[in-house]
Amino acid sequence: MNSINFRIKKIVDDLYGGRNTNFANSIGVDEANIRNYLKGTEPKHSFFEKIFENTNISVKWLITGKGNMLEKTEIKPAETIANPHTNAEIANLSSENKINILLERTSEILVMNQNLLEENKKLSAEREELKDAYENLDSKFDNLTLLFDMYMSPIYRSMGLNRIDMKEVKEQITKSEK
Repeated sequence: MNSINFRIKKIVDDLYGGRNTNFANSIGVDEANIRNYLKGTEPKHSFFEKIFENTNISVKWLITGKGNMLEKTEIKPAETIANPHTNAEIANLSSENKINILLERTSEILVMNQNLLEENKKLSAEREELKDAYENLDSKFDNLTLLFDMYMSPIYRSMGLNRIDMKEVKEQITKSEK
């Protein structure tokens, strides 16, 4: 079994509860194909196309094993998340199939939740970096203002000019940015 086959197994195990049928149904292939790929058969190009068309599995991760298994997903309100099964279809399914659908949906929700948590961590870290950078720039501006006042005041006085209030300039800049 090559590394792509191992990654297919990881997809089945991590995202589809270890159920080949759930994965096969989600991408529109026969379960026997999944079984064969897990036994080491080289996947066909069309199989990869089905994966990338129907899931958010990362192309880079599946082919190379590098990066995250899942691409970033666009966050959708709960009511717009596609449900491939109507109530009538679900009513006619066996209990086992209903459980499989619930497992599949739960897995999808868990993946979306994990993606949101990761995105939230990244955004929080970026916010802190920006806050620190702003505070650093603000401090540097204050220091430059003091230096400017210290060096330029005698020059302005010798020329008979009024002193420029750099704090006032800073406040005007801040107001204009808002």
